[in-house]
Amino acid sequence: MTNSESPPVPPSPAGFRPAPLPALVVAGIVAAYGLLGTGLDLVPFGVPQDPLYLPAMLMTIVPRALGVFLLLWLFPVRHEDRLPFVVVKGLLAACAGVVLSTAVGIVAGMGQAGLGSLADLRFLPLPTLTSLLVAILQSAPLVMLAVLIQWIVTRPARP
Repeated sequence: MTNSESPPVPPSPAGFRPAPLPALVVAGIVAAYGLLGTGLDLVPFGVPQDPLYLPAMLMTIVPRALGVFLLLWLFPVRHEDRLPFVVVKGLLAACAGVVLSTAVGIVAGMGQAGLGSLADLRFLPLPTLTSLLVAILQSAPLVMLAVLIQWIVTRPARP
């Protein structure tokens, strides 16, 4: 082997999964931001009397954080990644969170309305594409910032 050749890279084990802690940190930040935002919205009006308010709020925040966690756990940000790739992973994680949150909302709406088949979905007020885009634009900067900070912290110093 000459100096220009690099040693062969051993294959990764079949059951290898990256550590979930970095993805869990970003998901925790997303959940904390969602709870804080909802709490600040309630301050001027007091605590809502509707007993279904808390479950409805959690059915929005928890799936969004879970979607971010799953995408960043399955496709973690590595220190070898380039900056545009890191930003795209953050954007895709935000999109995954919004899509999962929307899917949970649709299933919950079907359950509350007593719909028996997918053909009955036409009677539900489904979120439009613009509301999904707004939700992605609301959560994407926070997720991308958290992913970028993790990438900077884990990146080795340049010689």
